[in-house]
Amino acid sequence: MRFLNCTGRRNHRARYSEVACLVILFALADFAQAGTMSASTNAPAINGYDVANYGVVEGVDKWWAENSAAGAVKGQTFRTSSGVTALHSVTYQITASQKAESTKTYVVRVGKVVGSVFTLIHSETFTQTFTWNGGEYMTWTFASPVLLEGDTTYGVDIGLTSSTSDWGTGIPYLNYTANEYASGVMYSSGTSGIGTTNLSLAYGSDRIFHVDVAVPTAPGFAFVGGNPFDNTIGATVRPYVVATFNQDVAPGAGHITITNFTDNLGTVLPVTDPRVVFEGNLVKIATAGVIEPLKSYAIQIEPGAVENTSGTPFGGITDDTTWNFTTGTDPLLDACTALKNHITGVAPLTTNQIASYAATLDAEADRFAESTNTLGAVFSLVQTYDQVKGPLWVASGSFSRSVTTNHLQWAIYRAMEDIVDLVYTPANLAQYEAMMNGFMFGSSTNFPGPCPLPATNSTYTVPVNASFPVTFGRETQDWTKPAARPTGTYLAPGTLATVTVPPALTNGIYKIRVGSHLWDYSNKPTLQRLDRTTVLYPITATETKIASPLGGGIYIEVPYRADGGIVDVTVTGAARAPFYSNTSYRQTTLTEWLNTERTQPGPWAVFFTDRFQLNVPRTWIYANTNAPTVIAEWDASMDIINDLMGFPHIRGKETLYLQA
Repeated sequence: MRFLNCTGRRNHRARYSEVACLVILFALADFAQAGTMSASTNAPAINGYDVANYGVVEGVDKWWAENSAAGAVKGQTFRTSSGVTALHSVTYQITASQKAESTKTYVVRVGKVVGSVFTLIHSETFTQTFTWNGGEYMTWTFASPVLLEGDTTYGVDIGLTSSTSDWGTGIPYLNYTANEYASGVMYSSGTSGIGTTNLSLAYGSDRIFHVDVAVPTAPGFAFVGGNPFDNTIGATVRPYVVATFNQDVAPGAGHITITNFTDNLGTVLPVTDPRVVFEGNLVKIATAGVIEPLKSYAIQIEPGAVENTSGTPFGGITDDTTWNFTTGTDPLLDACTALKNHITGVAPLTTNQIASYAATLDAEADRFAESTNTLGAVFSLVQTYDQVKGPLWVASGSFSRSVTTNHLQWAIYRAMEDIVDLVYTPANLAQYEAMMNGFMFGSSTNFPGPCPLPATNSTYTVPVNASFPVTFGRETQDWTKPAARPTGTYLAPGTLATVTVPPALTNGIYKIRVGSHLWDYSNKPTLQRLDRTTVLYPITATETKIASPLGGGIYIEVPYRADGGIVDVTVTGAARAPFYSNTSYRQTTLTEWLNTERTQPGPWAVFFTDRFQLNVPRTWIYANTNAPTVIAEWDASMDIINDLMGFPHIRGKETLYLQA
């Protein structure tokens, strides 16, 4: 199998390594080949290093000139594992109600993504000569696999460049979900099917996608690449450097030698050293105390030091040219330190310097949770700004999206938004619970609002409707998006809570959303809060820990067609919020409303019936003494509206009214 790698560089001795030369020669031979397309009613299986998102569909993205960005390419970013891998294909799904007739021409691009900048490494043209039917998965398979670096964010996008079918049968509508894939985001770019270096990132959404990524193949038992890549200049020092093999590995007998050419030093590690980790087809070497910034290195592996699982020894890397690289400083840590020193007055920056560091923060956002060092630096930056300058929107009020000269505000704003979008995931919470417990945005006092800290052992159990049946009526206004069912609890900013559900809800299609304000405000001209303020946690176990730097109401998201029935949900460690319920399975009495519910401390109140849901600030309802009458009038109004539309009074989910 041949690989395509468009990142060849000269090493510190100004010559290509043997491995790099072979890769480039193979790549040149591959340019003449053509890829293939295929469609299937079944999603591709997820194997090995594959990356995919098969979440609940929340919308569709039109893929032709009627799009607001005329004929933009449609893409998805994803992050590779720590080893070198080979990209074989990419798959997207078309919406069930639309098909795409032939003949069409597509251009598929693969590139590195840093922030919103796309750097092309491969491009290939494909022709569709068959019908792509509604609901099917279309796969574009490259003529030759594309070699990918480890720990790197890539984008794969598809540009529809020509079509001979008319608009009624020729426009694919691609399915997308909420933020279900934590390490990437869907995007658009360019016009007329031709992408550019600039990406329009749709934070909070991911495409239904699959990328077939596998271990690179090579004859025999072989080393297929390192992370950092051979000849890399300015590599960021990460927790491990990684050697990738084409077969699973085990320790043999011997040593790994890391030579520091800058200081003329060498480190020799037995393969039994705890700093050497064997993991599948990877050998990972801890960098702490061994690899430093701004140095030149080469790594050798003694023959026999690494074996495959059958006991076959690896022939070794016995020269300083097969795997060598030069490290740089960490741009993320540098940016955090420089901005903190500017905020505190230790080392003031110019306007241009602030803008540059702000761009670096955004470009390195997918590394925020890479280690305790990176996450601690980003958290400390936001906390320092809150303490010295005062929180955004608290000390300085709103600011306009059209004014970009306030670079420091924008730097902190982007850091905060990236923290919400990328850091608060189940995996990161499990790894960094101690750091995330207690971290909050000072701006949370402005929005969504302050909330007293609850007792850590406070527990509240509430019945929740875990069904979202199909009912008569048109699927309009995002009707098939998950139903948000309130729990009457509120997560105070910077705290942790645990949500307990029955086993029937642990299949991953149910989710917990922290915060009810799920609208994306990125198109608003004036910023009065973060554009995206909610956090989503898939339910994969009976107990799920949740956290948020902003806090928010706690909701169970129930997907379309779910049939879980009425279940009890218990929330531990959260505050209560004012909660009036008038459903078939839970009724709040007037006495409960007056004496208990309306005085609960959560800053947002929830009114919930079988027909609608209303979220309003607590300050609006504190003096309300007759909630049952008010809500009964709302229910009656909903019945009249449904009668006018010919819909049943009780539909699959409640109409949701938000005050944001």
